[in-house]
Amino acid sequence: MTAHVCVHAHGDIAGKTLLVTGGAGAVGNYAIQLAKWAGARVIATVSASGAADARTAGADIVIDRQKDNVPVAIGAATAGKASITSSMSISAETF
Repeated sequence: MTAHVCVHAHGDIAGKTLLVTGGAGAVGNYAIQLAKWAGARVIATVSASGAADARTAGADIVIDRQKDNVPVAIGAATAGKASITSSMSISAETF
């Protein structure tokens, strides 16, 4: 449910780019799968050990948050447009 709320909180995501932080964790993994199912392009941030998990879940771009400069990598993945529609984050306000 958490992943579903985060992925679909801003409406239809088909054809849009979604940033999933923590893409190798349980919620992040489900968020990647739900976003791909809904037709979104997915950029996931992970630690090095989680890259394979995020790719297996369907992430189009996987960024190692410990090795890569995340803003630069996102810019490169979006051709400098950084047109990311939604970012997955959990807070008290989410629920």
